[in-house]
Amino acid sequence: MCSELFAQNTQKRTPPPRLNHELGFAAGSSIGYGPAYKVRMHRLSGMATFAPNVQSGNESYVAGLSFQYILQSTPVSYFFVYQGNRMISRTRYNYTWDLMPTRDPWIQENIKEFLFTHSLGLGYEMFSRAEKKNPLGLSFMAGWAAYDNFKIGTLAVEMSILYKFRRN
Repeated sequence: MCSELFAQNTQKRTPPPRLNHELGFAAGSSIGYGPAYKVRMHRLSGMATFAPNVQSGNESYVAGLSFQYILQSTPVSYFFVYQGNRMISRTRYNYTWDLMPTRDPWIQENIKEFLFTHSLGLGYEMFSRAEKKNPLGLSFMAGWAAYDNFKIGTLAVEMSILYKFRRN
């Protein structure tokens, strides 16, 4: 019995899947735009983007969340399928002239919108063979998207450039 326990303890244990973290910039019609953070575990990865835009009376917040699954990998590239989601929250102010003013002749209207975009497509990521010297990855994605709360369906084009953090 002791030999069986000893044999079980000496067997090679598989380590838990390692998470790879990436940080950079992404821009796309369905994944959002702005600073991006990606986390990858084996073949599956998720990327988040966020960008606020506040200008004189107009506010826009764009957040994106996308998922990727690697179909084929080589030492210098990945071919993957992706699913992208983008949420846009806009507030704009519309000023109109009141013809019969009681106080102020200008009427201010707040117009709020919340738009959602969903996409599905294929992507290609390339990176240097010597990742320790040049750990940048460049991704291109294209697919079909449903824009503005599924009112418009058309082509989606995305890209990202990300720095790959590696553990020693």
